[in-house]
Amino acid sequence: MYRSIFCSVLLVMVALVSTAPADTLRLLDSRDAAATFSKDSTRDAVLDTVMLIGPWGSAAQANGQFEDIWGTPAWNGWTHRDMTTSEESHWSVSDYQADNLGGHGPGNLAAWCGALDYPSCGFGDEAGGYGNNYHELLTWTGAVANPAEPCTVTVEARLNLDLEMGYDYLSLLVVRPDEYPLPVTDLTGELRDADFAETFVVEPADYHGTAGSPDQVILQFRVRSDGAYSDEDCFWPSSGACQLDDIRVALSNGASETFSDFQSGTWEHWTPTMVQGVGDFTHIHPYLEDYDFCASNYTPQVNFIDDGIVIPQTGGTMCISWCYGPMGYIVNNDGGLAGAGHYLHNKLLSPVVTWPETGAEGARLEFSVYEHENLGPDSPGIFYTWHFRSTASADPSDIESVPWRDRNYIYYGGPGYRRFSEDVTNLLVPGARFAQVSLDVRQLGSFYGLFGDDGTPAPYFDSVRLVTYPASGPAITARPVDLAQDGFPAGGILDSVNEGANSVRFDMARNIAPAWQERIVPGDSVVASIATVRAGAELLGLPQMYYRLRPNPEFDAYRSSGLPLQGAVDGWPVALAQDRFAFDLPDTGFFFPGDVLHYYLSATSLADGVPLTTTMPADTTGFSDFSGPLAYEETFTVRALPSVWRNHFTHLLDDTPPILLWVDGGDLEDWVNALTDIGKDIGEDFDLFRTRAPSAGVDNGLGSRATPELLGFYRTLLYDSGDLQRMTLSDGNFELDGSNDLALLDAWMLQTDKSLLAMGDNLVQDLNQSTDGQQFMSTWLKVTHIDDDLRQMIGNQVVPGVVPVQPVIFYSLEGWIAYGGCPEINSFDAIEAVHPGLRVAEFTDPGGQPGVYGLAAAVLNDIPEDKTVIPEHNSAVFTLPFAFEYIYADQVHPIVPPWTARTAVLFDILEYFGEIFIVGDAGDLPDRTLSAANHPNPFNPRTLITYNLPEDGHLSVKVFDARGRLVDTLVDEVQPAGNGEVYWDGRDHLGRATASGLYFYEVKTPRRTLVNKMMLLR
Repeated sequence: MYRSIFCSVLLVMVALVSTAPADTLRLLDSRDAAATFSKDSTRDAVLDTVMLIGPWGSAAQANGQFEDIWGTPAWNGWTHRDMTTSEESHWSVSDYQADNLGGHGPGNLAAWCGALDYPSCGFGDEAGGYGNNYHELLTWTGAVANPAEPCTVTVEARLNLDLEMGYDYLSLLVVRPDEYPLPVTDLTGELRDADFAETFVVEPADYHGTAGSPDQVILQFRVRSDGAYSDEDCFWPSSGACQLDDIRVALSNGASETFSDFQSGTWEHWTPTMVQGVGDFTHIHPYLEDYDFCASNYTPQVNFIDDGIVIPQTGGTMCISWCYGPMGYIVNNDGGLAGAGHYLHNKLLSPVVTWPETGAEGARLEFSVYEHENLGPDSPGIFYTWHFRSTASADPSDIESVPWRDRNYIYYGGPGYRRFSEDVTNLLVPGARFAQVSLDVRQLGSFYGLFGDDGTPAPYFDSVRLVTYPASGPAITARPVDLAQDGFPAGGILDSVNEGANSVRFDMARNIAPAWQERIVPGDSVVASIATVRAGAELLGLPQMYYRLRPNPEFDAYRSSGLPLQGAVDGWPVALAQDRFAFDLPDTGFFFPGDVLHYYLSATSLADGVPLTTTMPADTTGFSDFSGPLAYEETFTVRALPSVWRNHFTHLLDDTPPILLWVDGGDLEDWVNALTDIGKDIGEDFDLFRTRAPSAGVDNGLGSRATPELLGFYRTLLYDSGDLQRMTLSDGNFELDGSNDLALLDAWMLQTDKSLLAMGDNLVQDLNQSTDGQQFMSTWLKVTHIDDDLRQMIGNQVVPGVVPVQPVIFYSLEGWIAYGGCPEINSFDAIEAVHPGLRVAEFTDPGGQPGVYGLAAAVLNDIPEDKTVIPEHNSAVFTLPFAFEYIYADQVHPIVPPWTARTAVLFDILEYFGEIFIVGDAGDLPDRTLSAANHPNPFNPRTLITYNLPEDGHLSVKVFDARGRLVDTLVDEVQPAGNGEVYWDGRDHLGRATASGLYFYEVKTPRRTLVNKMMLLR
């Protein structure tokens, strides 16, 4: 992910299992927040809770409603701050770690950015260093002789630097009037007694001073650090951010130079400078309007709208598209009081609450939030987040020095109200006496390539609760991006010669490589936070990861890791990271294509002589059940792909499932149920790849795990981005998601006979944001993006009807509903087909009439019809502008019981792809375009196979035995549409009589395949 030094820094609470630098705070759709696990296996009864922050009438110490008992706005002890305003400078003249500079030796003084109050982080680290969220300025000012002429500036110095590589920076800036400072250079990483030298030109337009004759050049050294990995959290022990000594500044244009060695103990020619804040826009407002069609809240809510009243100097920030805020005002996105290039960060703080003395080792934070941030291209990127901190000190004021803790996420989504709930047990210090929570709003769009000004009035906060409950065993918490991800062989191929070389790594989902490297390195383990919560409790031994492997027997001969198929491995503490443990399995000789792994984490604490154990997930039912992908908690299920096995083919790689289901935000259960209804079995008919927390954008899409060679074993890909607004199919842009999904899919489609189903509420909108995405749509999807919000183009319908159009592809249903209604209004894309793409389904008007809007509910790119572009292909692509889970049956058109409307739509698409193999009597099935039957059955000595072809084309009729071996080919030629028949006399292709038993006949056209069974009795 791209990290700009010109943006507000991000708050991070994360540890790595490698020496690579940390990633920044991750985006997360709030609906994925529930995927953060914190479970206690001993808590299976109703908990006795104590509410510390809650509503009126709850007997809570602090009130979480922003109103008094009469409903009038009231702070009730809450406070708020502008976090962009400097309260103190961390620049000082000091001899700390300065004796090496320029060979001056002990007693040398230098300009140091850091603080002495950070304790040692352990062996080899001295007390002192730098902290998180630094924005420290050191300023120099000098005059030029001729204000009408440019000035050449030379800055030289001796330098020590010790900053987290790629994330924290020392910058030299030219301060310009009324504009963002101009960066001269940016330094990161570690340097010792380095020679710093920069020469550059300052134009007259950048001089400061009296209007009409400005003659001042202003330079600044700036230190900026992000929200983690410094001496403050001991994730990056340092000798301070930097030491600068012997600074020489020379100006041309007749001005004299300055030299600062700081040996006087003063700043000499430099001055620490406080940062001007954007402004504190936090206030309470009743009767706030929203864009949620399903819910409203007209009680007082905290908001951050710049209405020109809270801070009159700004004049307010007016809406562009989202004008439902008071008088059309929205959250500030132009830098407020600080001006362009500065970014909002307001913090809402609860009163400090007293923790119960006993029986309150667990805690949960809840709040209501109205969110509206869809990461659109014109968005400024306004996000919200939460924080929690506690202290065991007897003095409540000591909590001010305690770092905030969280999950390392910032949240987006909507528009809509949500009830946010997060278990914070593992963030609680043992023996806590006091605690506090905060809710923040931050403009961080520039970190994600968002520099627009089309903002919204959101977020709003209300109804905050902090609830405690009795806990027993350790608190185990893990972010889904730190858990294991489905994978493919690390070598990038399926090696049929050296089958033992096909190992699949047990890796975490997220990329741990720093963004500046622009590469993907999945973390080589899974990581969880495991904290004792009872006073005086200690972990009893190391936590463990229990695993159970369902092996693919084809690779049993190559399992060389020495681990049994089930067992447990110990975790180990992550270096310098509090309460963080890593768990791993062998990278080679253990996990192979076709294997499925279940796992859970377990930890035991001992207090007062009583051991108590916690597992994550708490419910391990199904741990030994491999009957299907829903048998066990899916988040703790890992698949090695592709599934391979030997059946009737002699080569290992010739027998793999033809279909890959990629759930990239859609509903897994709906997909599995539909495929099961059709008769598809996981591991045999289809494989499953699931993206962990896809809205986080942690470079873990299919493009980060598979290669064109590995993906080539599938001939059909089913892709569903659900209701993701961004982070769908990546184009390899490391500003958002470094995994290049589009390049992978493009290479796969260029292979022979590949078919794709692409679905998602905002998939086309997201693809339309990048050049590569637009090219992918043009080449393969054959769709164009008309609008982000379909509703306004179809009469504001939220549950529009869908009907097939000519040519008819969807035979199972005469129509269905694209459900976008409550409890959450979905915003489907408005799309249309581009020649030679065909609109094969469309939206009806409110009266159910088709042909009114001309917008596509499904587009087919029948690639063989595009021979001039890709003459060697025989493939097809379907694009649907909504997620699979939102296909509903309507009240008018019947479906085939017991199928759902989703199953029927999927059946028709898979049939068109040639992926339907129906075993059973044709009379048991709905009337299909391709049909076949045989009579008599059982038979002796022959049976008549009859079939009906929907169109002219090539037909093959083949007979296979029960082991899948070809017995005879009865038809292999082009035939006209209509009825046909052929006899099979029970002999093979050499004329030899076959034995009694079960046989299958396959009737196959270029687009459809039908398989029925028959019995020969002699």
